[in-house]
Amino acid sequence: HFSPPELSLWGTGIGNTGATALAGALKQNTTLKNLWLGECENISDEGATTLKDMLSENSTLDQLALVMTGVSDDLQDELEELVSARRVHRAMSESQTLRGELPL
Repeated sequence: HFSPPELSLWGTGIGNTGATALAGALKQNTTLKNLWLGECENISDEGATTLKDMLSENSTLDQLALVMTGVSDDLQDELEELVSARRVHRAMSESQTLRGELPL
């Protein structure tokens, strides 16, 4: 069973500066699938917004966990919707490619 590449910084206490640095690095990411940042209470909406912006350039990340952080519920919901929509879009594109159709 293959496990996708992941990075867990769960409970490390990184904050907005760390989240911003990660977001910058992940804009060019082509391998990391899962990023776990739960229990990093110092990440607020400020840091999470940089992660949200990164998602517009990163097409590889499939999971982004920000539970038990300082991120508002509304922004966490937005991020989850973005990441979920990307997984669905990727699955549909891959399915069409396997059938020989042009991807969306």
